[in-house]
Amino acid sequence: MDISLFFIVILSHILFDFVFQNEFILKMRFPKSKSYIDNKLKEKTSLRIKERLYKSLYSLSIKKRSIVGNVIHSTIHLIGIYIVSAMINLINGQAVYVPLFQVLLISISHFIVDELKSLLYLKDIKLIENIWVFWLDQLLHLIFILLILSICNNINLINMLREKILIYPNGFSLNEKLLIVFINISIATWGVGIFIKILMHHLSSNNNKTDFKIRNWSQNNKVINKDTLEEDAGAPNGGFIIGLLERTFILVSIVINYPMMIGFILTIKSVARFKKLSNDSFAEYFIIGTFLSFIPALLLGIIIRSLFF
Repeated sequence: MDISLFFIVILSHILFDFVFQNEFILKMRFPKSKSYIDNKLKEKTSLRIKERLYKSLYSLSIKKRSIVGNVIHSTIHLIGIYIVSAMINLINGQAVYVPLFQVLLISISHFIVDELKSLLYLKDIKLIENIWVFWLDQLLHLIFILLILSICNNINLINMLREKILIYPNGFSLNEKLLIVFINISIATWGVGIFIKILMHHLSSNNNKTDFKIRNWSQNNKVINKDTLEEDAGAPNGGFIIGLLERTFILVSIVINYPMMIGFILTIKSVARFKKLSNDSFAEYFIIGTFLSFIPALLLGIIIRSLFF
């Protein structure tokens, strides 16, 4: 088996789990509102019938909705693997054979893991922002990918990767290096952004004594005062966009071997949040978020540079 197939599947997973998964699919997979159930029952004239049917209809509808959402999501992943393969072929001119049966198995396993996550969410809505559920979800996807590719191709994929790493970077072909670069960029930008968002929610939900609660750190970076419930004005998705830009800037700085540029980012962030840093709670979240953003970008930038220089 060409190990490029493994990297293609991983890149596709990152792109279509984080980057290109839109709000519509998320709402299908994790329904939050009962309004669509109420609309279905609006035509009922008998209150007794409505009360009797509501619980069962609601339960069936949200489960059906999550199943449909996860089927669509898994199908997009299936198509995405071939899109990534075609993209690499277009860039490098070297085609990678992508067996349909193996891709189908990976998509089915993706559906199973995601549907289990949706069912957990329906039991407890808070689990969707639980950092441990996030890591378990990603770990299960990785295990299934490794198992399916190893069993179907009668190889030990982990040993193959280890052998290539031992003679790093010469063990990787140009195709594989390009895929690793795209994987690192996707993780450093979108993957880390999603992780920071979930971790900030997880920390703030467990900290009942804090004066300020950070919500949607990677999306809008707004600070909410629990006592006044007054929100600071900010650009929609401003925090998330800033995070993408700063990590991209760090990656570029490391790849071109000019790390001094990173100090420029720290200066801008500190000046922009200077007034809010006087609040201890905000300062703690700010420092945590900054380190979580900078460290992965630095490490992944070093990996990208080491592949070619």
